Formats: sequence, C-alpha cells, structure tokens
Amino acid sequence: MARIAWRYFENNTQAQTGLVNSVDRFPSTTLWDIASSIGAIVSAREIGLIDQDDAADRLSQMLETLGKIELFRNLCPNKAYNSATAQRVTYSGEPGEIGCSALDVGRLLVWMRVIEQRYPALQPLVQAAVKHWNVPALVRQGELYGTALGPDGQVQYLQEGRLGYEEYGAKAFRLWGYDTGKAAAAEPYGLLSIYGIRIPYDARDPHMFGAHNYVVTESYALDGIEFGWDEPGDTRTGPFEFSSGWIARAAERVYLAQQARFEKTGILTARTEHQLAGAPYFVYDTVFSDGVPWATITDTGEAHPEFASVALKGALGLWVLWNTPYTDRLFEHVRGAFDPERGFYEGLLENGGGRIETFTANNNGIILETLLYKLQGAILRPSSLARPVAGSAPARATTPVALPTAKPAPAPAPLRRSGPHLPDAKASPIVTGAVWAIPSTDSAAHPGRSGPLTPDEQALASAAWAYFKANTRPETGLVDAVARYPSSTLWDTAAGIGAVVSAEQLGLIDIEEADRRLGAMLASLRKITLFRQMCPNKAFNTMTLERTDYGNVPREIGCSALDVGRALVWLKIVHRLYPEQRRAVEDLVSYWRVGGLVREGAMFGTKLVNGDVIYQQEGRLGYEEYAAKGFALWGHPAAIAEAPAPYAVTMIEDVAIAHDKRDATNIGGSNHIVTESAMLDGVEFGWDRADDATSDAFEFTEGWAAAQAWHIYLAQEKRAERTGILTARTEHQLAAVPHFVYDTVFADGKPWATVSAGGDPFPNSSAVTLKAAIGLWVLWPTAYTDRLFAAISREFDPERGVYEGVLEAGGRIGTFTANNNGIILETLAYKVKGPLLRLKSR
Repeated sequence: MARIAWRYFENNTQAQTGLVNSVDRFPSTTLWDIASSIGAIVSAREIGLIDQDDAADRLSQMLETLGKIELFRNLCPNKAYNSATAQRVTYSGEPGEIGCSALDVGRLLVWMRVIEQRYPALQPLVQAAVKHWNVPALVRQGELYGTALGPDGQVQYLQEGRLGYEEYGAKAFRLWGYDTGKAAAAEPYGLLSIYGIRIPYDARDPHMFGAHNYVVTESYALDGIEFGWDEPGDTRTGPFEFSSGWIARAAERVYLAQQARFEKTGILTARTEHQLAGAPYFVYDTVFSDGVPWATITDTGEAHPEFASVALKGALGLWVLWNTPYTDRLFEHVRGAFDPERGFYEGLLENGGGRIETFTANNNGIILETLLYKLQGAILRPSSLARPVAGSAPARATTPVALPTAKPAPAPAPLRRSGPHLPDAKASPIVTGAVWAIPSTDSAAHPGRSGPLTPDEQALASAAWAYFKANTRPETGLVDAVARYPSSTLWDTAAGIGAVVSAEQLGLIDIEEADRRLGAMLASLRKITLFRQMCPNKAFNTMTLERTDYGNVPREIGCSALDVGRALVWLKIVHRLYPEQRRAVEDLVSYWRVGGLVREGAMFGTKLVNGDVIYQQEGRLGYEEYAAKGFALWGHPAAIAEAPAPYAVTMIEDVAIAHDKRDATNIGGSNHIVTESAMLDGVEFGWDRADDATSDAFEFTEGWAAAQAWHIYLAQEKRAERTGILTARTEHQLAAVPHFVYDTVFADGKPWATVSAGGDPFPNSSAVTLKAAIGLWVLWPTAYTDRLFAAISREFDPERGVYEGVLEAGGRIGTFTANNNGIILETLAYKVKGPLLRLKSR
C-alpha cells in the first residue's frame, strides 16, 4: 500500500523545482499540498521505500525552491504556484497572484518542523524558507489571517479557519513561536446531535461571516496523526494521554457519527474534502456544514450530493486511529482502490458509482503519513516551543483541557404556578433566552389545563375520533384530509398519526389497534413514489397511493418542507412510543431523503416551473421554526430556519406581535400570524428546543416562542373584549370556494386579515376555528377561553366528527377535516398527559 502511494510522487515530482503536482500530471501546487508531499518523502524514508540520501536530496531541492518563491504582493506566499517553474499562478494554473492562505502555510509549518527534527543538516534551509515567507503577517491578535484581492484590486485581510482546521493551523504557528491563542480556542462553538452523537461545530454564521463551518475527518485526523492530539511544546504526556483533550474527544465524536450513520443506513462513511475528475473539481464531503448534516458542497456552498464519497485518506485515517470492526470494514472497502502505476484513487462514490478517477498529492501523501503513524506513532517528536519570531508575541504553554460541553442557559428565576411571570404585552416577545410561565392552577402537572377529561370533553374527543373511524381507507390505512374525498397531504397525514396516538393515550382505542393503524399508514407511505425521486410529493390519493395535485389529478407537483417537518414530529413520537414501528419509521424517514430539504440552514421545498424543478425557501415566522424542529429531531438541524430572525414587531390590540419581516410581494411567502403553529409548538414540544428532554414543564427553552404564543392569544382576547366578536383564528377549510383560507391575527401588513392562499381577501369567511379555540382553551385557562369552549363544545356530529368552525358572521362551517379533528385530539391528550414529545413508551 505504501509503495503504491509513493508511486504518485515518483510520477509527479518536477525535476527543475523538486515540487510535486497537486493533481496527477497537472503542473500546479499549493502550500497545503507541498506539506503533504514533504510528508510523503519523510514517510517513504521511514517506511523504507527510499534511502536517507534520496529523501535528503528531494527535501533540499524543495526547500531551496521554497526559500525563493515570489510572494503575493511581497507579503506572504501565494495560494498557488506552477510546480514546474515555481511561478505564482491562479487555481486554474494561469499566471497571477491571488492571495495567501494562513491555513496552508500552517500545515507547511508542521512539516518544516518535522524536517528540522529528522534532518538536522537541513535546518538552515528550513529557517531561510520560513523567514522568507514573512509568517508574522498572517497572525493578528491571536487569530489567523489570510489575504485576497478585493474587487478594486486592493489587498484584503480575512480571518481564516473554522472549528477543526483553525485549531490545527493555530498549533502549527505556535510550533514556531507565534501566539495564536484565540484561534486555538474552541469558542465560538455549538453542539448538535447526529445519530445521538454530540458533534461540536463552529457557531459563526456562514451567511454572516462568509465562511462555511465544515466538519470533516481530515483536520481531526491530521491533529491525531501529527500531534498525537497534544499541545505544541508538550513534552510530558504519554501516547495515551492527550493534552489537547477536547480535540481528541471531538475527533472521536466525528468518527462515531460516521460509524453510526453506517449502522443506521448501511452506507459506509468516511467523509472529508476531496478532488473530483470533472466539474466542480473539488467538494467538501462533510459530517455537518452550514446547518446540514452529511452535506456535500463546493466552496461556494453549491450542493452536490451525487459526489458524496468514501474518501481514501479519510477512511485510512479513521482506520489507523480507531481500531474497530467498522474501520476494518472501511479498510477492506478501500484497500483495492489504486492503480499500481499511478497511486491511490481519491475515493469511492457512496452511490455505488465507482471510483473518483483522479490522483492527488494530498490523498497519497496523507495515506503515507497515516502508515507512518501506524509504524511509529505521532509524527512530531516532543520538543519545546521555538523562540518567537521577531515582532510577534510568544506562544503560551497550554494545559490539558476537556472537550467543551453545551453552555448552560442562565438559570431561570423560580416560577410559581399560581403566580406566573408573563411577558409585558407591549414588549417584543422575541427575547433571547426568555423563560416564561403561562397561567395554570396550583395542582397542574404542566402549563395550561391539566387532568382527566370531563364528560363534555370526552364527548368532544369521541366525536373527533369518529372522523378517523369514518375516513380511514381500508385499502391503505391512510386518512382522507377532507371527509369522503380520497386525497391527503403529509401535513394532514401527520394529523392522522397524531389522532391515532392521542386516541390511544385517551383510552379511545387500545395499543394493539393503535399499532395496527400506524403500521398500515407507515407501510402505505413507504409505497408512494417520491417526487422526481427527491422527496415526498405534496399530495397523494389515499386509495391508490398515486401522486396527485391538490385537485387529486394524478401528477407530481413538488415537495413541501413544512409538511415534511410536521410529519417528522409525529414520526419521532411514534418511534418513541411504539417499539414495533421503529424499523418502519426509520426506513420511511430514510426513504424520504429529508436531508435534501435543508440547505444552508434553511428549509427548501420544490415545485415545477415549465417542467423544471425549482427549489424554493419555505416558511415564515411561526411555521418555519416549528417545522425546523421536526427536521432537528431526525438529525437535520436547520439553524437559519430555527431562529426567529428576520422579524419586526407590530402593535395589535395594544399587544406586541412579532411577524416575519420578509416582504411577501418580493419573496413570495405571506407572513401569516395564526394560532396553529404557536399552539402546536406548545402542545407537542412544550415550547422547548427539539433536543430538550430534561427541562421542567414550566420552563421553556424556546422562551421567545412561548412569549409569542402568549401574545397571539392575548391579542385575540383583547379583540373579543373590544368588538364582542369571539376570536380564535387560524387557517381552515371551507365547504365552498375558495375552499381554504388563512384566518390571521396579522398578515402582509394587515391585522385580522382573512385571505386565500393567493392573498385575496375573504372577510366573510372569518371564523372561530374549532382546533384554535380548543387549543387556546387547553393552553390558557382563563375566563375568556372558558367562553370560547362553551361556545363551540357542542359543534360536532357524533358520527362524522367535529365541525371545522363557526363563522364570525354566524353559522357553522359544515365540513369535516383530518387536521381539525386530529389537532383537537392532540390538544385533549395534552390536557391529560402534557407535551406530547415528552410521552414515554409503555
């Protein structure tokens, strides 16, 4: 294996300069790849492929070249050089200067120190080269800075590095006496769960700072192979102690997440950046980046999941550092991916598409240093830090540190259930870290109404369940979204799943019937063909399982990320409560390819325009954050979608209501403020984060969501007081054209707007919606919600279900739907059991 990797360097070393082509037969290189080439030479000598004289000759020629390369604007090494002439070039190989990379220089500084340690006679050449590069220009106030040319041709200094690579680069500079303490620190970081493994990632927003926060294998593997996960200057700890403790732990978690992905999906996983044989030529194959787990993207953020691969250097790095059955499988998978005359291929495509037909210095060089690590252990020998270079601050010695854990939120003030602390109605409800209570009785087990159902409430629950008994299709187990019409969506199917779970929790059915109904639904959902093999179609026929449009005409129309997000919430609940269904749930979530709907931290649905698939960002304040939690439950966090920004605040009935700031006329998404999304967040999540399973029921780790929900309720109560019109507003079905309206607290600049999906006003369709009224009643035990409940509690047909609503102008909406009846059942289950994601398996 080592001999094959070394063949690449025999083929690609340029006689005039001693430099090695970064890519097979293409005369260009970078300082990162030069470092990998030095690593290859050192490793080849130690392994016995070449003798000492050959290695010294190769290194001497390379060092002489590096000591006289032309710098970028006489400041620092250019990002790329022609390997045959050592002239400055662009990444495409054209003559020119493009800036400096601090991370690339850092990697090369590691191997310059290795040369000094193993080839003392070459120390003068090493020192001359490092001095020539003007390294101090790349360190500013403890951070690493590269350079680039701005649009006006002026030099720009840009902070470089994100968690993983930044710390690796910082160690390299510290070897040479530079203080990079800020770059070496883990902060700012976040933690997210991928297959139950808490992965640290850089918390700096890629959209704000313009740098992707890739989490990949390479940086962590190099730190282990070269530094032994120890701090520069560490001469005390043994090989099984790590003075860079948190980096060692982070590396292990990056490995474990990849192993867990294989265990869950059967996809062998060893992810890191790698070259391609054609456009886009280079991708970052990540464990996580920009809010998306398992993202494969270019440096511009363009997604290319088709190029996800088992990277050779990544697989062998995992294999040499973690001696497990999984890494043995990786080794067997990749060991034959070579051409004996050219070296190891870059990787093997995850989709079974074969090899990446290209060869590189970085891949083959890292493979050689990986094998040297197996032979000798960490490549850098313990030594004291170098003297600081003139004009720079000395590096500080660092003591071992532990892996960072999630920073605890400030402890909330004690909350008295009978004396709750509520947000000021005139203050913005969007308050970072806010923790609010909502009214409850002294004996309440959770916020809002609590306890067994009364006879009136039981009658309502029985009527709501009657809808599902009457509208479940025996052929498929799926439920019609509207009574007796064989069509549904994933949003309505989620309501159907919620109805089954809630009916079982309320004692309307037994667990065996619940299991049978859920099993049938999951099996049928798995049979529905995806939209363009990408994601679930927006609508389908509940009898035939054909994909349809909203008129139930057989055809495919696109995917809704919001609908998928709601379905993911209920699939997670089923997964937790019904062990017999877990395998089917996991298979369905995998089949839906839900990760493809999260891009750069936002949620994207799809639609067809002239036959072409168009991705369109989905969601506005309220629904966007709710649906994002669904994705987060399954390891697909959407950080941009989860945050309430961008928002503005408007006063409605003297109550501050936050609304989405994006202009509907320019961006194409109305900013409806309704009861349903706020209510579902409370009933299902308890206004907690998706990953929170431990906070008290009367504390809300999504404090802003609890405060916004309270304000939405309060504005409706105040409208009723002012006008005498009972108010419980959310979207609802109609028995006639336009068939569906958004009954809002606020939409597109107007309070109390009732509009169609197209934005047309329909004020005569304003209604007290049953699901909203009962949701408000359950969550806020007040005199006003008692009035609401009394007004609507008999609005049902015991054989058909609960009616959709009562028009504000008078008369009921004479239609029945899965969403209305399903949400009513889950709100009543909340009264008995509390937040539904906290339910535990029996």
